[in-house]
Amino acid sequence: MGDDLFGLRRALLDDPRLQIARLTDESAKRTELVRAQLDRQRLQVEAVDEATYITSLRIQIRIERATADAKFHRIEELFRRTTQFNATGSAFTVPQLQKLAVVANAAIFVLQVSDRFADHGLVGAAVVEDGEITGLVMSCRVLGMGVEHRFVRQLVEAAGVDRLTARVVPTARNIPVRNIYRDNGFVLQSDNVWLWERAGGQLEREVLGQEAVPQPSMMRVFGGGRGPIERSAQATRSVGSTCGGLPLARSSA
Repeated sequence: MGDDLFGLRRALLDDPRLQIARLTDESAKRTELVRAQLDRQRLQVEAVDEATYITSLRIQIRIERATADAKFHRIEELFRRTTQFNATGSAFTVPQLQKLAVVANAAIFVLQVSDRFADHGLVGAAVVEDGEITGLVMSCRVLGMGVEHRFVRQLVEAAGVDRLTARVVPTARNIPVRNIYRDNGFVLQSDNVWLWERAGGQLEREVLGQEAVPQPSMMRVFGGGRGPIERSAQATRSVGSTCGGLPLARSSA
């Protein structure tokens, strides 16, 4: 640049590596959400059993199929920043997500969660392309509530197909997601590829290795503006869900 100070200033301001990342609503509320997590941990210690704890949280979940006006920056952030509950490690750019939300052979499903302590916002996302779940991610802050299992089973139902495949790509950090498909009706084929098939025209309701825990959660699943698919559901207890070694572990995503 030499002595061209103005040119140097322009170069620094325009360099994408020096741009401030977009701050999503969920990221902006991180302090509030960490406080809520501590409150949940205290409640869990005081609860007499797991069912009582889950019921007392008064969890509300909402699953939607993303449309053209979805929170694509938040979805991109989840895939980029989440390492532990991330089935494939795949990352999607905002333009890629915007395209997947509108093309005929793909769909994006998002999960929003709140409980008695906080509104966690958009904490989960899944990408389905040509009959395969190519991306599945969830913030660790909501693991241990059972919402990850309900999310998978409902996105399978909402996908509207009789056969669906999924893949888990093991990484050094994604142990919490390794059994998500096994525990929700998928059968291992080969090379970490899992297959789900509709049995007798009905979604499998029994989940291998899970103990159902009734709790008054309300769920609404929307399919591209076609109205709710399901209005109420029970959550299931997460078996051994940990993130960073904590029962309801911390996550920056």
